Amino acid sequence: MKLQSLQGGEIDVIDYVQPRDVAAVKTDKNVTVVDVPSLADFAYQLNHGRPPFNVKPLRQAVAYAIDLDQIVKGVWLNVGYPANGPIPPTSWAYDKAIPPIKRDLAKVKARLAEGGKARRLRVHDDDQQHPPQRAGGRGHPGPSCARRASR
Repeated sequence: MKLQSLQGGEIDVIDYVQPRDVAAVKTDKNVTVVDVPSLADFAYQLNHGRPPFNVKPLRQAVAYAIDLDQIVKGVWLNVGYPANGPIPPTSWAYDKAIPPIKRDLAKVKARLAEGGKARRLRVHDDDQQHPPQRAGGRGHPGPSCARRASR
């Protein structure tokens, strides 16, 4: 709705452009996209208090199994980038010395074996009281605002 209102001239500024709309907005000659560093963080969360994630090597196996670059590409449509934890790279507190975890299937297999699940790890979400709030890997979205000419 905000983007339609902006493009229709009803409003002059919006504070966030959905990833699916960024490419189109950037080609709209009547709109100026301003890439503003965002402090947003989109993450998956594992319950460390319940099996199987109460076992550290199994949590590590999941971390090595997820391809954050593909999540940024496929889910966020190349708007944003992987981070190394809950603090987004745009924050002064982000530690650039710690690289984001890269997908590594050899490490997945090693961590699964170390955690006692050498063949496979079955995971399901049975928490009906707390549905997922976020999806994807750690990362943060990119263009966060756009304005009509006088993302």
